[in-house]
Amino acid sequence: MYLTATNQQLPDMFLQMSHMLSEMGQAGSRYCITRSPLDSKTLLVEFLDAQSISTITSSAKHAWFLQVLAKQQLFFKYQPIFDLQRGQVIAYECLARARTQDGRSFTGQQLVDAATSMNLMREFDDMARSACLQAIAQSSTSRNKQHPQTFFINILPNAIIQDPHSFEQNFQQILNLGLALNRLCSS
Repeated sequence: MYLTATNQQLPDMFLQMSHMLSEMGQAGSRYCITRSPLDSKTLLVEFLDAQSISTITSSAKHAWFLQVLAKQQLFFKYQPIFDLQRGQVIAYECLARARTQDGRSFTGQQLVDAATSMNLMREFDDMARSACLQAIAQSSTSRNKQHPQTFFINILPNAIIQDPHSFEQNFQQILNLGLALNRLCSS
């Protein structure tokens, strides 16, 4: 298929392809953006160097994620962790969520899937951990000195491997925020 399109039409075109073609179809098909005419001899060479459609449709499908990262639009839900023998909440798991400016909401799984698909796991994990610590510091439950709460913070293992020094930055942030180290757990 050869299609003439403007720069403004490209994102919508690739987004439509992501909905029309299966993942296998996207991986097996290639795209080539060129200025060469259809009868050009260089067009074949350009097409042979083309990438699979899935590389660009994935980016189009997860464009919202770039907005979430750039504008740091994360917020957290706190899932209680119960001690069933005592019938008490013993900790809270911090669950990352996002909401874009146009009001669309995204779950933690959607955030992780987008980060993985766009190869931005380290950037997402760094931002999520930092934002989570800030949210814990601002929550009323963490300031309750009589009954301090414990929080579990989820961490993507591959992100730590890519940037082991990020824990040092988080440790410094914890100290700066005045959070109790014994009330924070990574999982």
